[in-house]
Amino acid sequence: MGFDLFQGNTEVVARLRRTLAAGRLPHAIILSGPEGSGKYLLATMLAKTMNCEAAEIAARALLPQAPPTPAPAKKAKPAKPATTQKPPEPVAMSLFGDSLFGDMAPEPAEAPAPVAEEEEQVEAEVSAAPSPAYISEPAAAYVPNPDGLPDFCGVCPSCRQIGLADDFAARFAEAVEAREALKDSEKKETRILLQPHPNLIIVPPDPPQMLIKVDQIRRIIESVRFVPERGRRVYILTTSGFIKEAANSVLKVLEEPPAHATIILLTENASELLPTIRSRCVTLTLAPLTVAQLEADLSHSQPQWDARQRALVARLAQGAIGRARSFDLATYTAARADALTVLRSATSDGEHTQLFQTTERFRAGADGREKTEQLMAAMYSILEDLLFLQHGAAHRIRNTDIQGELKRLATATNFGWVERAATGLGEVRRGMRRNLLRSLSLDAFAASLE
Repeated sequence: MGFDLFQGNTEVVARLRRTLAAGRLPHAIILSGPEGSGKYLLATMLAKTMNCEAAEIAARALLPQAPPTPAPAKKAKPAKPATTQKPPEPVAMSLFGDSLFGDMAPEPAEAPAPVAEEEEQVEAEVSAAPSPAYISEPAAAYVPNPDGLPDFCGVCPSCRQIGLADDFAARFAEAVEAREALKDSEKKETRILLQPHPNLIIVPPDPPQMLIKVDQIRRIIESVRFVPERGRRVYILTTSGFIKEAANSVLKVLEEPPAHATIILLTENASELLPTIRSRCVTLTLAPLTVAQLEADLSHSQPQWDARQRALVARLAQGAIGRARSFDLATYTAARADALTVLRSATSDGEHTQLFQTTERFRAGADGREKTEQLMAAMYSILEDLLFLQHGAAHRIRNTDIQGELKRLATATNFGWVERAATGLGEVRRGMRRNLLRSLSLDAFAASLE
């Protein structure tokens, strides 16, 4: 368990862990990278590390222990009371150097009254035992990372609680379904937030606009003032899409950051955020993985695929490991077959029966819209490969399993044809927004390329 499970971007991960070890974690971090690059996974790993109970216990075990408090001497005579030694201050240090109890100094201890010898022995045994609040079974199984940097165990109660949000899509769908079950009057005033752990709040885009709204940010402002009993508060904003009021509200937190909280903003493009937000955050960019890295990962995560299929998905994922692992290969190959039918029809002089049979399946409705989007995505991928072949960059094509078919299309077309095809696809997309009949739009697209 731990950061060893994160694939790629080792320098970014190591930099974050070094700042944790030094107690200098920024109050606000922007994680930038393409969809599926691991931004959300890395953010939840940081949250687990900052709240891992087993790691905290292991760190406490390495701290110097205070000497036992000597038992107070018995008073021989009332006129000559025995002097007592002030007990040492308790160790109150978290894993990352922050005091768990703020800057409060312990109250001076009063000299205990004389007690029987047996009672003194029992009291000494109880005080020498570790506090029950920090006893946890996973602590014994926790193995510190060999590099000595902060990590998480993945099995303590806190790690398991935060791990409930690892499948973000499932948790988000559950939250949306729960809100839909409310009354209409309550639904309008309810905003979606995910809180699997007391110290973690995840802010997803709120439907139907799929933007972060001001009421969600107000929840952060209300809760960020409270110092957690242990660990550190973490807020993960999963998109850079804010309504104007919400973006301005984020600035209120960033301008006066609390010492016990970290805000992590996830975005595909950091420039989409306001300059005033970017200037108050540390930006880290997750680079895409190489094709070889993705193929190696897919050999373990998708063992049912053969080498040819892994090579195809590794190129189509464009360096995003999350996209590669969740890639629906069957759906893509079906959409690509339809795309090839449309493009072959546009380059042939024969009859278009097969074209009409294909486009007839793209009906109205949500299912038809999704199917059309998949068709257009596959067609854009094919057009890009045609450009690579026409300009001598065959090593960059992504649809490697149909290279023969692509070469025939590249020979029958030229750059101007590919440009017109890309423009025509843009017209089809705009027609979908106006609810035009999709089958006729696709027929018109193919006819315009002849």
